Amino acid sequence: QSPTSPGDPELLVNDGNDNHWLGIQLYGTNSNRDGVGALVTVETESLTQVREVYAGSSVLSMDSQSLRFGLGESESVSRIQVDWPSGLVETFSTTAGVDRIASLVEGAGTAVLPRTTGLFFNKPVASDGYTLFSPNTTNR
Repeated sequence: QSPTSPGDPELLVNDGNDNHWLGIQLYGTNSNRDGVGALVTVETESLTQVREVYAGSSVLSMDSQSLRFGLGESESVSRIQVDWPSGLVETFSTTAGVDRIASLVEGAGTAVLPRTTGLFFNKPVASDGYTLFSPNTTNR
């Protein structure tokens, strides 16, 4: 009988590695409490990653509200930016190190100028947050 046949117990062991990581847990104040819809950008000296907090991707299950960023051999983060659903864009301190979960609260970071380009196809974004795909786009 195969060790992977139904009914046979298996023990899976993750021995890990020496790579570094950073977890981000968001807490919205003007946005929704879990920060659903927020975009988080984490930069190291060699890598930039963007993750979105989302919910409702399946029936009878739940997504983790914390984000995980694999940093490889990087032992520090040079920038953390959060684009909150409320429109606020903030950067947060990166001095606390890696291999931990950072809790970030909306309004507690350093506000930066609002995003002026869209995330997709580098499209301009209107002041109300709508992407302007063509000169004929109107806001109603």
